[in-house]
Amino acid sequence: VLVASVVTSVLRATDDAALQLVAVAERREWWRVATAHVAFVTPAEALIGALLMFRLRAVERCVGTPRFGVLVLVALAVGTLAQLGALVMLRALTYAPAPGPYVYVFAALVLYATHVPPTYYVRLCARLVASDKAFTYALAAHLLACSWPRGVLPALAGVLGGAVYRARWTRLATKQVRVHDAALAVYRDAAHA
Repeated sequence: VLVASVVTSVLRATDDAALQLVAVAERREWWRVATAHVAFVTPAEALIGALLMFRLRAVERCVGTPRFGVLVLVALAVGTLAQLGALVMLRALTYAPAPGPYVYVFAALVLYATHVPPTYYVRLCARLVASDKAFTYALAAHLLACSWPRGVLPALAGVLGGAVYRARWTRLATKQVRVHDAALAVYRDAAHA
């Protein structure tokens, strides 16, 4: 994500990475559906996003890699569809949603809030007590503030993706992505080389 953000910033291709309805629907630039979730636009967003993704690695440890893979796939699918649907309904929107892995970050934040227990508590004032999770929520709020108002739609789409994953009626939280044995063998060979 950091490398992609730096390359996007250096090439000044920030508008080319955004998910724009006109570009996708009329000019058939379908690659934007994938690139919209890869790189942040500004260095501040890239730094805060990288810190957030580092903090959110605890979600994968809590739910396991196969279920985390399902979370990422569901969040990206639901988030992309939600963004495109919102762009269709809000044609008067004068700006494109912010490019970057907002959908992934905010979907993982939903599971972070529900699955990851606090590690320690800190007394801030006489009666105000906060856990270590407050730092993660503050980073997410700062990421949203850095990209205001363009980051609101992808963030809401990510929360929706995380909620769909977590909803009992979808039963996605109990599914696992099955990886073919050959792919696992290649991974093991590469890891031991």
